[in-house]
Amino acid sequence: MQRKYELTLVFNPTLSSEKREEIKKKVLGTVKSSSSEDLGALDLAYPIKKQAKGYFLRLSFESLPENTVKIKENLKITEGVLRYLLIKK
Repeated sequence: MQRKYELTLVFNPTLSSEKREEIKKKVLGTVKSSSSEDLGALDLAYPIKKQAKGYFLRLSFESLPENTVKIKENLKITEGVLRYLLIKK
């Protein structure tokens, strides 16, 4: 059964827009319908990996619960992703 999820990604601010799009396509490769909201570069509450700013991207999508495990595993090893938050709506 498909469920609705929301994923917030925090990228390294020095990452190029092409690389961000590549990561986004890689993440959304296994999901059904999706929408994205580009929040841009924002100040972080505390430094993460010596970065005071982060580039934020929010994605809403539908997916099987098994696919979210794969998405999390991919994000953990992806260069340029400082943090992520995946929640079920």
